[in-house]
Amino acid sequence: MKRLFIIGVLLCLLFPGAACLRCAGGDDHPNDDDNEASDNPSPTPWPTDDDDTNDDDTHDDDSWFDDDTYSHPTWIYPVGETSIGSLPGTLAIAFPLKSDGNYVDTAEMAIYYLTAEGQWQDSLWGHAGLSGYFNDLIGFDELSFVLVFDGDSESGVAVGKDTQWTDRPSIEGVSGPVAIARDGAGAIHVARIRLPDDLAAAGYEQAEYSVQTATGWDTTELIPVASQYPNTPGDDGVSLAIDHADCSHLVLWSGYNLFYFRRESGVWSDPEIVTFEALPRAFSVGVNSLDVPYLVYCTLGKKVAIVFREAEEWNEQTLPGNCTGARNDLVIDENDVLHLAYRDYGWNVTYATMSLDDFSTWQSEFVEAGSRFNRKGEPFSGENVSLALDENGFVHLTYRDYIMIRYATNQTGSFSAETVYYGDQPDDDAAE
Repeated sequence: MKRLFIIGVLLCLLFPGAACLRCAGGDDHPNDDDNEASDNPSPTPWPTDDDDTNDDDTHDDDSWFDDDTYSHPTWIYPVGETSIGSLPGTLAIAFPLKSDGNYVDTAEMAIYYLTAEGQWQDSLWGHAGLSGYFNDLIGFDELSFVLVFDGDSESGVAVGKDTQWTDRPSIEGVSGPVAIARDGAGAIHVARIRLPDDLAAAGYEQAEYSVQTATGWDTTELIPVASQYPNTPGDDGVSLAIDHADCSHLVLWSGYNLFYFRRESGVWSDPEIVTFEALPRAFSVGVNSLDVPYLVYCTLGKKVAIVFREAEEWNEQTLPGNCTGARNDLVIDENDVLHLAYRDYGWNVTYATMSLDDFSTWQSEFVEAGSRFNRKGEPFSGENVSLALDENGFVHLTYRDYIMIRYATNQTGSFSAETVYYGDQPDDDAAE
């Protein structure tokens, strides 16, 4: 492989028109949110362009690449995060697809939805400049989902179902991790980490919060957050939940600290540090039936811990699970039962439940054992787990397993998993 690479480089130097050998691998970064749908109508619709529609070309014939713009792709494979949402009678999974061509690298968003016959169908559409790492998908109303995803110069937002997706106005600025939620009036809220516009080596990333308006977005800058930028842009994370009174509960990571923000009637509280020893990305927030916020995170000691607000103070307890620095996801149901999906210390995809009234009720089970490794020998199984509950209380998970997008559910009693998408191998030296 090294000899081929050297020969290819020499050919490129001696004969600029010759095809150059190249290899590519996908990086991964994560994010999360709760996946709750609402019956309430949306606010005044944004103005839309009647010509701005999305096709549903498939990966099989590669026709979703413009032949006049891109060379024929060599590899097509998933990168970054995958997110799942649930509506009555259907599910949707979103993830970025990266294409490595001869000279051009591109990325597209993929939506896979579950038909009434129980089959997965795909819907793809192009977005120029898609970064292809971060996204979040939730139920928008009884009829559609809403998706937010990162771009090289903006955060894109789309609403739809099955193959019918339309773009909403984007949020300007280079985007890192994103989280999305919907309030009782139907307005979309997006929390994100904005990367430096000039991609400078120095400087902090900026936490921002945007709320849908009739004409676009009302954006508030919160605090700068520290990550390993530029080596690992977006290596921090953000999580968002909106309670029954339409108060926002936002959690940000910065330098192993978790910051909590509360927004009520458009006014933000001062940030509070709820822990000093959290791994980046591996945290999520939700609220119970009394609108008490609960935050689950992975400690520096790789233990699952829960923090909750009680009598104006934060209380913390370590739970029996162990974890790694990969995105987890939680949903708190109407009975105040916590449903948590995460990757454990053995790189296994794990699901746990616990009554928030009695932490001793913690129970966990393996969903799928870790078995895949990238070319560096690092486990890839269970990257960026996303969780949704359906209308019957069944659990649905999605996660990336290197070049595969996996889906798991407990509808039959025990968990069973299947591959929704199997990508091309991005590197000859990648371990199976």
